[in-house]
Amino acid sequence: MGGLLIARKAADEAEILTFCVAPACRNAGLGRALLEKAVTELRAAGAKRLFLEVEEDNEPALTLYRSLGAVPVGRREHYYEHGADAAIFSLALSDSPSDDEQIAEESHEDQR
Repeated sequence: MGGLLIARKAADEAEILTFCVAPACRNAGLGRALLEKAVTELRAAGAKRLFLEVEEDNEPALTLYRSLGAVPVGRREHYYEHGADAAIFSLALSDSPSDDEQIAEESHEDQR
């Protein structure tokens, strides 16, 4: 298996539960293809927003999410078993990406 992405949808929101690409398959576009396919299917199912968590120092994943338009909206301290923090990202799946900017702004205000 080269990669795996598991997502779920509830009402008009979706979240990625698990997303990984085998080390031997990285940097070949598989992660992008999996994520783009999930976005397409979730959008078709009626999801308007996708949320995900990612380890804050996972630069390849952060770069991928940002390249697809995801924006950081918060963080979870000590989220991972080894104590690392997680960045929470949101990706608008509807035609109103300004919603992500509003969520990011509200999250930033909450952290003050």
